[in-house]
Amino acid sequence: MMRSVKTCSLLALTAFALAAVPVGCSSADEERPVSLAPATSGNVVLGLSLEGSALRVEALYAADEEVEIREAHGDEPTLRWELRRDSGVVASGVIPDPRIGHTNDLRSGKLRHEELRFSRAALDLVAPNSGGELVLVDATGEIARGTVPVLRGAGGTLSKQSTGGGSLRPLAAGDGAGTEWEKLINNGRCGGHLNVAILPEGFTEAEMPKFREVASRIANGLRNTDGWSDHFSLVNVWTKDLASKQSGPGKKGKPNDTVFRLEYEPDVNGSRHMVDDAARTAARFAEARSTVKATTLLVIANTTDAGLGYSSGSAIFMSMSNDAIPTLAHELGHNVLNLHDEYASSDYPDYCKFSRTVAGTSFNLNDKNVNKWSAFFPGPLVEGGGGCAKGIWKTAAKCTMDDQHDAFCPACTKRMNDFFAARAERAKTNPPAICKQLPDAGAPAVKDCNNGGAACDASQVCAFNGDGYCCKAPWAGTPGEECKTAGDCSRLHPDDPPGAFVCSRAELAGPDGGTPRAFCAKPDVPACGAAATTPSKSDCSNDKTQACGSGEICSASGAESSCCRTERTALESCDSDADCKADKLCARISETGGDNGIFFACLSPGEGCLAPKVAPKP
Repeated sequence: MMRSVKTCSLLALTAFALAAVPVGCSSADEERPVSLAPATSGNVVLGLSLEGSALRVEALYAADEEVEIREAHGDEPTLRWELRRDSGVVASGVIPDPRIGHTNDLRSGKLRHEELRFSRAALDLVAPNSGGELVLVDATGEIARGTVPVLRGAGGTLSKQSTGGGSLRPLAAGDGAGTEWEKLINNGRCGGHLNVAILPEGFTEAEMPKFREVASRIANGLRNTDGWSDHFSLVNVWTKDLASKQSGPGKKGKPNDTVFRLEYEPDVNGSRHMVDDAARTAARFAEARSTVKATTLLVIANTTDAGLGYSSGSAIFMSMSNDAIPTLAHELGHNVLNLHDEYASSDYPDYCKFSRTVAGTSFNLNDKNVNKWSAFFPGPLVEGGGGCAKGIWKTAAKCTMDDQHDAFCPACTKRMNDFFAARAERAKTNPPAICKQLPDAGAPAVKDCNNGGAACDASQVCAFNGDGYCCKAPWAGTPGEECKTAGDCSRLHPDDPPGAFVCSRAELAGPDGGTPRAFCAKPDVPACGAAATTPSKSDCSNDKTQACGSGEICSASGAESSCCRTERTALESCDSDADCKADKLCARISETGGDNGIFFACLSPGEGCLAPKVAPKP
């Protein structure tokens, strides 16, 4: 569960460092400030690691008005902090408890959602630049304390860990200093934008090309995902090569030599979560916040384990599974929009208990059957959410915050629209000096037919093409591959990597002049500006030469063509042409699956095709 940002803390274990500027590093023993935001006599941001009762300062830099720190929301678990000096309290505040994490684990087709308490975490908070002793307190009393140094002169300091004297050591090259930052999605430099930074975990130097490809596919896939696509002009995405010495995350108690030392750790309920090195996370996140104004950190782990998505504080850890793009859309709902899960289930009694304490102040849940969304949603409400089968209400049965493959519900959509409207206003009034603090973004944002560029002519469609939008001639989609979001394509192609198939508009208008349909296709197929394919004489997929009657179905009949067939049953089911013999293709045979649940079967080209019932349309 994510909350808003502003005054006090980042959550941890699943917190990772997002973007940052190149950091030149010397030997690990040479104390040297790293150039970050200029120091002031006012407030500083403390990047902290918490392990047991040990609290250490891992980063220290000057706060400015563009540093966004997550604040507690509603009734979520919190910690109180106090900065003490000379027997007095200099400052105090409340932050979300960084030890609380939420995990999603999808294995064997079953989603597990767990709320877990970790023994180590990364967090950050804003405090006066006075130095002193920082104390954390929960409902049971003091849980940890540590010494806070004073930031002196220009610049800030990053470290792997603090030393006994309270000074900080710079992050060493062996800890993943990496290369310079690159902007994958460039919509301007102003700090009013939502800045997402993507970093690799467990990718060796030789595997960096794989990371860059995956990061680009995921970032551009989000551009084509329900809800986020409507506001992508206010999103920037940064990335940086940070090579690990070993490939992939480690096992419990045996982390590999990687940037975040990520390891899997089974919990008592049988699902799995990730645990990172809190000191490394705190330093990386501080670097990102101070330089590219990262609002959210996304770490991609070098594993294809399905469904491993975690959101804690302002950070997200994810695998490279085929579900990565819709999983990111869901986790950003937590991380950026402060939305709660909408799962309706009796499997998570502890999580349900937590949800009941926060539903009353939640944007998308309510603990009473009262329509608090009546200003924009007339109802009726749907019961079930937050891991509770009963006693919590929401605005729709389906939502990205339930199943990430579905579109956002009305409440979540309203929250997203309001969030980005506020960001747009903030970008307009943002001081030029703040915008100039960001590194040079390089080339200006690419304008295309979906982003302020030249519009397509009347005979073309503006279609997503993997790395952006372009104008194409209308094209015939594959029956059974119709989609609404990138999540649909992930679901239809579970064995392919993220972004291998995109959801791309194919028509000027849908059947009978309705909403244009989109189909799953490989990026750049058909290529931008490609000429329209000529349908066969018997083609129903584009509603131009044949209309199917009652009890008939439109299905593939050969390369780039389709025909009407009588619905039938078959034993040789398939998911794609690869499942069929060389002389056959995978074609839809039923809208309902029939008695045996088979929707597609292997057929010979043209097999069972019916004669056209209507003349071609002009």
